[in-house]
Amino acid sequence: MRKFTVLFLLVLLFAFFNILNAQEKLTDEEWQKQMDSLTLRKFKLMEQIVGLDKVNDSVKIENEKLDSILGDKKAEMYKILGVNSYQVSEYNKIFWDLYNRIENRIGEYESLCDELETMSKSRIRLLYEFRKPFEQMKKNMENFNK
Repeated sequence: MRKFTVLFLLVLLFAFFNILNAQEKLTDEEWQKQMDSLTLRKFKLMEQIVGLDKVNDSVKIENEKLDSILGDKKAEMYKILGVNSYQVSEYNKIFWDLYNRIENRIGEYESLCDELETMSKSRIRLLYEFRKPFEQMKKNMENFNK
C-alpha cells in the first residue's frame, strides 16, 4: 500500500511538472517582452523608492525640528513652574507608583489620601502629562471604598 501511494504521488508530481513546462515554454520574442515589461516595472519601482526616501528624509528633518521645539517648550514650562528635569523625573516615579496603588486599591485609604494631598501640592502636577491622570486618581480615590 505504501509503495502504491509513493508511486501515485510521483506520477502526480511528474504530471504537474509537465503541465508547468508546457505553460512556460516561451518564444524568444515573448520572453523579451516579459523582460522589457519587468525591467520597466523595476525602474518605476526604483523611482518610487527614491521618492519615498526623499519624503522619509524630509519627515525626519521635520521631526527633528518639532523635537527641538518641544524641548524648548518643555524647558520654558519647567522654568515657569520653577522645576528642573530631574525633579520632574523623580515626581514621575512617585506619581505613577501612587497612581497604580490607588487604581489597584493597594494600601490604606487614609495613607493614600495623604500621599495624594502631598502630590497635589507640587506644581509639577500642572504639567500636561500629569493633568488627566491626576484627575483620574482623584476619581479613583472617591470610589475607593465602593
